[in-house]
Amino acid sequence: MGRRAADDLPQQLQAIRALADAPDDAGLRTSLRTALRKKAAPIAARAAAIVQNRQLTALVPDLVFAFERFLKNPVKRDPSCEAKRAILQALDRLDHDDPELFIRAARLVQLEPAWGPPVDTAVPVRARAALAIGRIYYPDATLILSELLCDDASAVQRAAIESIAHRGDRAGAGLLWMRIRWRVPDEEADPLVRSEAITAFVQLAPDYAAPLIAPMLYQESADERELVAFAMATSRTRAALDVLLSWWEQAVMSGERGQVIDAIAAHRTEAAHRFLRDLVMDGAPHDAKRAIQALARQAFTEDAQQRLLTAAQAHPDNLGAFAEEQLKENE
Repeated sequence: MGRRAADDLPQQLQAIRALADAPDDAGLRTSLRTALRKKAAPIAARAAAIVQNRQLTALVPDLVFAFERFLKNPVKRDPSCEAKRAILQALDRLDHDDPELFIRAARLVQLEPAWGPPVDTAVPVRARAALAIGRIYYPDATLILSELLCDDASAVQRAAIESIAHRGDRAGAGLLWMRIRWRVPDEEADPLVRSEAITAFVQLAPDYAAPLIAPMLYQESADERELVAFAMATSRTRAALDVLLSWWEQAVMSGERGQVIDAIAAHRTEAAHRFLRDLVMDGAPHDAKRAIQALARQAFTEDAQQRLLTAAQAHPDNLGAFAEEQLKENE
């Protein structure tokens, strides 16, 4: 970008921002088409955002044209992938269904100079492409998503997991199980990748997944147990709750029992809360108080608060005052 163009950029950006509230007419669409053809990536990126927010599906061909243009000499034309990322998101939100465009985006690598080794700035582009591939109908979507599960960037792996879960295909559970069992060096591991893979695995195939995940609650470290337990709870499946309840029956140490209580609360279903209210009424004082603390954090309605208070008052030690204290702390 020349010096004069760079000097004009703030004015051009201001003009683009003004289009966000402009009337939806031929003039608006013409201005946005012109902006999408600008050489400056920030201009095209903001134009794409307006097209997305205004749901201007008539400009989808212009978004596609702009995306292809920024693929050429990308480090110079679109450093940091600002335009490509915004355009791709707009195409996804506007339900564009061309798989070839999203596949190209899913395989895009853009290495840019930095202090030390070059930096790949296309990670957000690949992540957005993964989400788009999960939305569209494409027979080989699972094959592309398997590539993205092996991406070096955890953000792309997480997007692929989300996409597999969104598709709802039980066959995708096998990919997730492989990713769960694929251990990487601690310095490279992102716990969110493993946690989200466990959640999606249990959601897609609860009957198959629960017996495979359950042993992890007994064989791993305390931190690992917590990760696995909360990942299972987040699935909100009955199979996951049954595993957590079985874990409760075998938990002996106070710290572990506290972990189980918190995980059951994280399931956030009536069945889970009913178990905890029963524990509040007749459990050991330490367990009952931990259950009160867990339920108080989720007592968002007057009915939930009253049921917790009633259960606490029914405990042999009458824990009503403790429950009131916890509810106040979580107001």
